[in-house]
Amino acid sequence: MSQDQNDAQNPVLAWFNPAALTADTTTEPWSALTRTPQPMVLEHVLQRFSLAERQFSRLGNSGAASLQLLALAGKPEVWNELLALQQAVLEQAQEIQSGWVAGWSAWFQSFGEVRRANTMSKLLEQEFNMLGQAFKLLQGQTTDLVNFQDNVEVNYAYWVSQQLRAHAPAGQGVTPTN
Repeated sequence: MSQDQNDAQNPVLAWFNPAALTADTTTEPWSALTRTPQPMVLEHVLQRFSLAERQFSRLGNSGAASLQLLALAGKPEVWNELLALQQAVLEQAQEIQSGWVAGWSAWFQSFGEVRRANTMSKLLEQEFNMLGQAFKLLQGQTTDLVNFQDNVEVNYAYWVSQQLRAHAPAGQGVTPTN
């Protein structure tokens, strides 16, 4: 057996062997990596579009209801409730930010406490561990921010619908906001 044939049969070396690229991919060990599960990818993309469509619809409905709310501009109780809602949103945003600052402060402190590595493998291990922690922080922050946004949108839409319902003239319907 030639060296090229040996290399083509080795799954690690097959990645670097141009002859292996023309081989039958159904028998190669790495062929599973080149196949994309199309239905799962399509389902994921459709789910993303569906969620985005629902969010944009909710925002559009809230915007339209907000325009209707302008008719209540002369009612101080509506303004007081809106200001209270905005204050609650601000307080929650500050709470989220405090958590982020605490998380990143702890990360920077632990980065400074990384012990001196005496080999390249130990250094890489420590650096990838720190990167993993940073990505975990970013994941948590992104999730917190999207949850916060969803909560604000839903709570505002509910509040607007309640205001319109409470101040609607007798016998007049209210445009749904969700």
